[in-house]
Amino acid sequence: MNEQKKMDEQKKKKNKTRKKRTFSSLFHDDRFLRVFSIFAAIVTWFIVAMNISPETSRVIQDVPVQISTDGMTLSVIGDTQQTVDVVIRGARNVVGGITADDITVTAVLDKVDGPGTYDLDLRVSKRTPNSEYEIVSYPSQITKVRFDTVVTKELEVETDVSGIKVADGFVKVRSTAQPAKITISGPETEVEQITRCVAKAELGDVLKQTVTVSAGLTFYNAEGTEISADRLTLSEDKVQVTVPILKTKEVPISFDYLNMPDGFDISKLPYTVTPSTLEVAGPEDKVDSLSTLNLGYIDFKNLGLDAQLTYDVVVPTNFTNLSGQEQVTVKFDTTGYESQVFTVPNVRVVNVPEGYTVTAESDSVSNVTIIGTSEVMETLAATDLVAEVDMDAVEIAEGRMSVAVNIYAPSKGQLWAYGEYTVTVNVSKN
Repeated sequence: MNEQKKMDEQKKKKNKTRKKRTFSSLFHDDRFLRVFSIFAAIVTWFIVAMNISPETSRVIQDVPVQISTDGMTLSVIGDTQQTVDVVIRGARNVVGGITADDITVTAVLDKVDGPGTYDLDLRVSKRTPNSEYEIVSYPSQITKVRFDTVVTKELEVETDVSGIKVADGFVKVRSTAQPAKITISGPETEVEQITRCVAKAELGDVLKQTVTVSAGLTFYNAEGTEISADRLTLSEDKVQVTVPILKTKEVPISFDYLNMPDGFDISKLPYTVTPSTLEVAGPEDKVDSLSTLNLGYIDFKNLGLDAQLTYDVVVPTNFTNLSGQEQVTVKFDTTGYESQVFTVPNVRVVNVPEGYTVTAESDSVSNVTIIGTSEVMETLAATDLVAEVDMDAVEIAEGRMSVAVNIYAPSKGQLWAYGEYTVTVNVSKN
């Protein structure tokens, strides 16, 4: 038992001796000595810095300059995010944690009394007044700060489609911008100069169909000089420009006749149309199928011996009149025609609705002008003429009614009644 104890104690002594020898041997290891030296140097520097030299200076970079125009009618124009560098001094453990957010730099606006460019003094303070550091230095001014009144203006967007090319036989017509108006805001001295806003559309292709392109905006003054938009705020910086591209065609003028007597040979009543053709433009498929431009009807009741009728030009939907002519004149050559005035007997009423009786109060129509060729008029008598009331064309009602009467000469050919005529009829229910 005692011998066992002695053996254990001897073993422990050997282990202690071995550990001592191992630790001391580290100081003979070059790698350990290098690491240990660096660690010791850092600890030594920290002790010295904290106790022998506790204060230091530091530059806080990019501290924002606050320019407050509250209560003023002016605003800062241009760069509103100016910054400065501020030098502070204090304990190392304090200044090391200071950032630009801990410092307030304010521009003094005492000199600002109207629109213009100013150099502004600066006022710098700690955001937390009792912080244990001091502000050592900072720039005394920021320079060339521009102030002006900010105004807003609405402008119509004009379009410039000179950069859009079309194929032969096609034409660009009035282009439009969407939106058609924009709002600009900025310095009053610049905004008030601007009188025009132009969207310029450009494409490299040669086109045959309507196109919509995105276009940037350019601004001009009254003299046509371009004005920079760098300091402007725009409701839109681009618009969509639609350029209708239509196919062109020269088409003849045509018309139809109304109230032309039966058996009348229209070839014996020549006429001239001025202009006889018009240049129009429209969608390609519709232009190809358009053979004439019809003015509508020419009513024989309106044709006198000096007949010259004027019609407004109306083109089909989605077409454009390129000719510049807004009216067309049709003049009839009535050489060889003459007129006479007759009292037409025997007023007839036709197409009376069932259940009604209609009678004319007069049995004749007086002062009726008849125009015809000299040959026909030579032998024409009043009894050759018929005055006819067509009740099918009348909204019938009981009582006395003034209704239109048609005048014609059966089988006489080249003549017609010029003017409008009426008779009074009595309508009663059976």
